[in-house]
Amino acid sequence: MSKSITWKLSDKNPLDWCSLDGARMNGWNEPTDYPDWLGTPDPSVYDGFSLTLNSEEMLATFTFPDGAELVTSYELNEKGIYTFEKPVPQFQVINWASFHVDNNNQLRIMSIEKDATGQVTGIWLGARDPEKAEYMAFHLIPSLGSSTANPMTAWNRAFAGKTFVPDVNYFADWVTKKWSGGWTADIFPDDFEAQGWFWTEEVYNACLASSIAYYLEDGQLKANAVDNGVEKNGILVEIDPDKGTITYSKAPFTFSWIYTNNNDGKGPWLFGSYNGASLLNTTTHGVYLGFVSGDDEITMNHMILKQE
Repeated sequence: MSKSITWKLSDKNPLDWCSLDGARMNGWNEPTDYPDWLGTPDPSVYDGFSLTLNSEEMLATFTFPDGAELVTSYELNEKGIYTFEKPVPQFQVINWASFHVDNNNQLRIMSIEKDATGQVTGIWLGARDPEKAEYMAFHLIPSLGSSTANPMTAWNRAFAGKTFVPDVNYFADWVTKKWSGGWTADIFPDDFEAQGWFWTEEVYNACLASSIAYYLEDGQLKANAVDNGVEKNGILVEIDPDKGTITYSKAPFTFSWIYTNNNDGKGPWLFGSYNGASLLNTTTHGVYLGFVSGDDEITMNHMILKQE
C-alpha cells in the first residue's frame, strides 16, 4: 500500500458545504449543478493545485496553482482532523470561494468515497466556519499516476463463474443514495400480507425458480438466466466501471416490477455498497443492485450466491 498519495481538486464538483455530521448540504455533483450566486467551476483556475500526504513521514506537500510549494508536517487525530504545522495559504476555487484551512490550521475529513472494489476514489475535507455550524468542504480526487491495471479485472472476478439467486430472505428494499437505511427486512421470507404490493407468495415462488449464472466468453462477460423457470441464455453484460453500473442486453428477471421498473429489467443497474458489499465479497455478501427512484431513494434488490 502506498504511503504517499497525491490529491487534486475535482474538475466536476470541487467544493460544497457540509453539516457537522459530514453530510453534504447541497449535493452538487456536476458543474451545471452549481447556482448562479456561486458560479460554475472552472478547473483551469485551480488545475495546478495538488496535496501530497506522506503518512509514513507525516509530511504534507501543497503545490498551489501559481506554482508555489509548501512542505509542512502534519498530525491526524482519531476524529479525522488534519492539523498542519505551517500556515497554509488560501487560493481561489470558484469566484469568491477559496480553498483554505480553518482558524486552527486544520481540515477535517467529512466523508470518504469508494468504488465498487472498495478503493478510495475521493475524499471531502472541510474547514470549520468560525461562526456557523458548518464546514466549507473541498472534494479531492487521488492522482496516482498512470496505471496499467484493467478496471474490468475486479468486476470479472466478482461475477464470472458464479451463480446468484434472488434472496427470499431479503428480496428488496428502499435505501438512500448512500446505500443506507431500509425498512423491509422483517417481512421476509413469508409475510405475504404486510407488503403485498411487492412481496407475494407468487413472487416468492418465482425467486425459487430463478437464477443468473455469469461467465466469460472471449473476454466478454455474459450471463445465462432462468426467469421464473424460463431460460435466457447468452445475455451480454456491459459494465461501466466509472459509473459502477451493470446493463444487460436482455432482462434477466421480469417476474416482478422491482426489476422491470428499471428499463424493463435491463438497467443500467447501480452496484450497491449496502451492508458493506463490494466487488471483493460477492461470495459472502451477494450483490445489491438498484436504480434511483426518488430524490434520495434507490429501489434495491438483493441476490445471493447459489448454494449447490
